[in-house]
Amino acid sequence: MPKIRPLLMSSNRLTATMHSGWEVNNRTLTQLDLCHNQLRGTIPDSIQNRAWSLLDLSYNKFSGGLSDQLRLVDSANITLPSTPDGDSVNTTLLQGYFRPSLSLEVNRLSGPVTNYVRQMQDLSVLAGNLFQCRYDKSNLPQHDTDFTTYQCASNAFDLSIYQLLGAAVVTVILVCVYLWFYHTGGWRTILQKFETTVLPVNLSALLDAYSVLNKVSAYCMLFCMLVLLPFYILVSTYQGTHTHQYAYAVSF
Repeated sequence: MPKIRPLLMSSNRLTATMHSGWEVNNRTLTQLDLCHNQLRGTIPDSIQNRAWSLLDLSYNKFSGGLSDQLRLVDSANITLPSTPDGDSVNTTLLQGYFRPSLSLEVNRLSGPVTNYVRQMQDLSVLAGNLFQCRYDKSNLPQHDTDFTTYQCASNAFDLSIYQLLGAAVVTVILVCVYLWFYHTGGWRTILQKFETTVLPVNLSALLDAYSVLNKVSAYCMLFCMLVLLPFYILVSTYQGTHTHQYAYAVSF
C-alpha cells in the first residue's frame, strides 16, 4: 500500500517495543492513529521527525521525550488527488477532517515540551505524562485540554522538597548543638535550676526520653539513606517507567 494516507489501527491490541531506529517508509502517510494499544519504548524518530495532519499515540506506554522536529501540517499543505472528472478537491470542505491534531496523553513521556507543541491549537499531551514546567505553566501548551489541572513534574514539586530538606538540615544542626551542650554539662545546671524553681515535673527524665527518640529517628534515617535510597536508585534506573526523573520522586 505505497499510496495509503491514513493508517488507523486504534484498539487493536497491538504489542511491540519500538525504538528510535524504527522506520516508517511510506512517504504518503499523513495520518497515524495507534491509540489504545500496548506499544512500548520510545517514539521512533521516523514518526517524530516528519509532518502529520493527525498523530494519535495516546493510551500506550511510550517513554522518552518529544523531538524538536515533531511537526503537524494543515489541510492547505496536503495534496489531494483529483476527482474522476478531473476537478480538484476543495480542501476547505475537508478542513475539519484534516485539522492538525496531536494526541499523546496517558503514556510515560517526560522532559520538556517543545516550542512547536506549545503553540499548537488542537492537542492533548499533558494528561498521564510527566513534563517539566514552571510555576506559571508558561512553558506548557495552553490549548491542551488538561492545562488548568496539570501538576508540574519538576519545579512545582522540587522547590517544596528543597525547602523541606533545608528545614530538616537546620533542625538536625540545632538538635546536634543542643545535645552537645546538654551532654557536656553546660546546660544541665541551668536545666536543674529551672526545673526545681519553675517546673514541677522532672525535665531531665523528659529530655532523656527525647534523646532515645532522637536515636531511633537517626537509625531510621540512616536506614532510609543507606538502604532504601540506593535500592530506589537501582530500581528506577533499570525498571523505571519514565526517562526523566525529578527530585520530588525521592520523597516517596
